[in-house]
Amino acid sequence: MEYLLIGCFFLLLSTIEVIKYNKFYSYLMLILCSIIMILFAGLRDGTIVGTDSPAYFYNYQYPLDYEAEYGYKYLAAFFSKTLDANYNLFLLVINTLSIGLIATSLKKNSYFLVFPLLIYFSDFYLYYNFSGIRQALAVSFSSFALYYGWQRNYKAFFLSLICSMYFHISALAFALAIFVPKKTLTIRNYIYLILLAVVGFVAIGYLLEHNEYLSYKFKYYSEIQENSDNIVSQFIVGILKRSIVLVLIFLFSKEFFTNQRFVYFFNLYLLGFIIYVSTYLISPDFGVRFSTYYTIIDMFLVGNMLYLCRKNYQKIIIFTVISVMIVYKISTYAFLEPYLYKLAF
Repeated sequence: MEYLLIGCFFLLLSTIEVIKYNKFYSYLMLILCSIIMILFAGLRDGTIVGTDSPAYFYNYQYPLDYEAEYGYKYLAAFFSKTLDANYNLFLLVINTLSIGLIATSLKKNSYFLVFPLLIYFSDFYLYYNFSGIRQALAVSFSSFALYYGWQRNYKAFFLSLICSMYFHISALAFALAIFVPKKTLTIRNYIYLILLAVVGFVAIGYLLEHNEYLSYKFKYYSEIQENSDNIVSQFIVGILKRSIVLVLIFLFSKEFFTNQRFVYFFNLYLLGFIIYVSTYLISPDFGVRFSTYYTIIDMFLVGNMLYLCRKNYQKIIIFTVISVMIVYKISTYAFLEPYLYKLAF
């Protein structure tokens, strides 16, 4: 219930933002909502709330004794062993960094701010900030890198990407972003995009075969997914969810394709769609993890799409459709047993 209450509060603020856009209001509400999200994730009972939380809590106590990327391992060791800090202090710091990067990325890349943050809250936040903490940080750093990818600032982009990979190696998939065209795609460009994805898959496949840690993680996640009986149905649902944003853009936002930066975001999202479709049935977990770095761009697409729509009925349709998706996503988490919310104190 707590998740739905926060979601409804954010949705109310989003409605006000969309009805009467004010830059100062959006920025102020972005700060407020970010603080709520930091406290909500940071003050939860980190031993039980979230699918992977028990494992993360155990590993926090023995941070150097398990396989993980160096960024997370040594950050956890610093708080756990050097500072002897309470686990919730660590969670607060982790989420401040993660949500802070997301909020900064929104400020740099979207006109509307609160509604896109709600999109992040409804899925990525609940999936990663509550469970896959390492990838929450990786996704946040890759989102931060997005602006530099658009600017073709190679140094800043790859520095952000390296930070991302230090928390989750799957962020390597986002390296393709710097090569994605910034113009409306022709048939030749679509072929280029597909070839780019193929090159990325070959490189990742090589790493999976020759890197012991990556090979272990691939086998681990694959074995977990083998026990799932509804992979195909989940695959179809994933395609439908990712298609909605694309359909809305084609129907209502022709102005979208006159802005080079937004076209770049669209092309990245399309690349993520290709990655998901082509990898999910091979390894569902890897399909989701690799495509996440591009799928998260939906919040930037929606935030700009609403602003660019000149007709009110178009905004109403887009806002309503995305809001229904948001409520559906939050509801799927709210009633899962591992997500029954409990404070740490």
